[in-house]
Amino acid sequence: MSLINYDKGRIAQSENGPTSLTVALGGTMNLSQLNYFKKLAEVLHYTRAAQELFITQPTLSGAISSLEKELGAPLFERNGRSVLLTPYGEVFYEHVCLALRAIDDGVARVKLETLGIEIDALTEEQITYMNSWDFSQA
Repeated sequence: MSLINYDKGRIAQSENGPTSLTVALGGTMNLSQLNYFKKLAEVLHYTRAAQELFITQPTLSGAISSLEKELGAPLFERNGRSVLLTPYGEVFYEHVCLALRAIDDGVARVKLETLGIEIDALTEEQITYMNSWDFSQA
């Protein structure tokens, strides 16, 4: 198993697959949970976030609860189904956005290379635009 050190955590392949993030304190979180967190942080409403993610509200609640338990900090202040980010949630949101963007960029770059497109010749704007391409037809 290869590890990439990142600050106080490490990204690792595990029995859950390569999408698991093993934090120095134990626990695992996956890309789905991070995407769920990001969506809820953007819409600030459980039902609306669940609808946009095409999941049930209890699934979303469970994922957020699991993240909060693993991090040992509340990410949202709840007011019914509406929420606000806590200071911990704001910090986590910044890092989640960066991490998900880096993963999207990595996927796009690999797909471009498999198509024979020279990545070094592309600008960041072109790469960002190409992240939205559907490579399944290539």
